[in-house]
Amino acid sequence: MLDKLGLTSQRAAMTGAGLLLLTGSLHSIAFLIHEWNADTIPLIPVGILYLALGALIRSGHQGARTWAMIAVSLGLCAAFLTFGGDVPTWLYVIYILIDIGILTMLGWARIHAH
Repeated sequence: MLDKLGLTSQRAAMTGAGLLLLTGSLHSIAFLIHEWNADTIPLIPVGILYLALGALIRSGHQGARTWAMIAVSLGLCAAFLTFGGDVPTWLYVIYILIDIGILTMLGWARIHAH
């Protein structure tokens, strides 16, 4: 279905990278959005990892796509496991939705790579 919309492998990868940069930024500043606490502090290194992976994908690093899918899959599991902690529910929902978008785009790019 996405191919009927003109989504190429490269565009899907760049969209996934853009979403990684977005969620990386949100993870990195969660303590500013909510407060500095035991649940927001661990989000900082996750955000930095996502930012790095997004930047690597944008620069054409093919291996970063696979590592990003692994990291985001683990992050998605962590979001579900820690849901209800001292991070606002709406922020968790945003993280989860963006993670699903990243996995969709990078998965699409992987399946349709030439």
